[in-house]
Parts: sequence; structure tokens; C-alpha cells
Amino acid sequence: MPIKCDKCGAEVPDNASFCPGCGAPKPAEQPAVFEKQEPKSEPAKQTYQAPPPPVPKPKKPAGQGLKNLVDTLFSKMFIMLGIFLGFLLAWIGKILTIFMNSETTGYDTGTVLLFTGLSGMGFVMLGGGLLNHKFDKYIRLGMLVSGGLMIVLALTLTAMYSVPDFSSMFSGISGF
Repeated sequence: MPIKCDKCGAEVPDNASFCPGCGAPKPAEQPAVFEKQEPKSEPAKQTYQAPPPPVPKPKKPAGQGLKNLVDTLFSKMFIMLGIFLGFLLAWIGKILTIFMNSETTGYDTGTVLLFTGLSGMGFVMLGGGLLNHKFDKYIRLGMLVSGGLMIVLALTLTAMYSVPDFSSMFSGISGF
């Protein structure tokens, strides 16, 4: 006995898996309802109807791939990795500048590593604050401020280590 579809009310044949009217899966068996039926002269034809074709996924807008790339590059994990690597470079650079004479190549290498590490951390934080909209607005603001400060610190320390006698430049100014 055919079953009625839960969604559209059409009759679903016993041998069908889907509703011929709307394509919904065949509903569970309903309890038998006894109605007086007229005898039919011809047996009902049993037909099989294939399930409806799958609905294609909507295409992404044109700029969606770039947005996903930016979100991946400035995700929490990559920001933490960038800050860690920047800190490591800055730390190695600072150690080289402490233990090397200012006339040696190691001192210059230390200065470059210190600048690269601090500015790298600054740019990673600036990028995360500007481009990743998944963060809270206050976290993004903090990342922007700290990233800017890191870049200023990198430039200041590089200038201090590059000028042979940085403190003598301010000897005529009171307070130095």
C-alpha cells in the first residue's frame, strides 16, 4: 500500500526510495488505516523514479580565496609562530651585540638579527591587527599598537647600534 510523503503529501510507491513529488526520502511506515476501497480492474503499474540530482554547491565570490589566504596567514597559530621566531632572532642578535666588539662582523650581524626579529614581530602583529577580523576589536587594537611600537623599537635600537657613540649626540641636551 503506498505511503503518503511527510513533506508534500504525494503517494510514495512501496518500491520507491524517494518521493516522486518532491524528492524527499521515503517516510517511515504509517499505521494501516482501513478504508473501503473499490476493487480495481487493472493492477497498478509500479514505476521507479530516480532520486533527484544533487544540488550543486554555490560558487564562492571572486575575492573569497584571497580572504581565506589572508585569514590563514594571520591566524592565531601563525601570529604566535611569527612572534616566537621574531623574538628568537632578536634574542640571538642581542647576544651577538653584547659579546662582540663593535668593530667585528658578529656585531653587525647581531644588529641585523635584532632589527629583523623586532621588525618581523611588529609586522606580524600589524598584519594580524589589520587583516584578521576574527579577533575581538580590542585585541586587534592591542596588536596594532604593539606592532607599531615593535617597529619603532627596532628602528631606534638599530640607530643606536649603528652610530658609534650614540650618547655623545645628546651631550648638549639637558637630561641626557
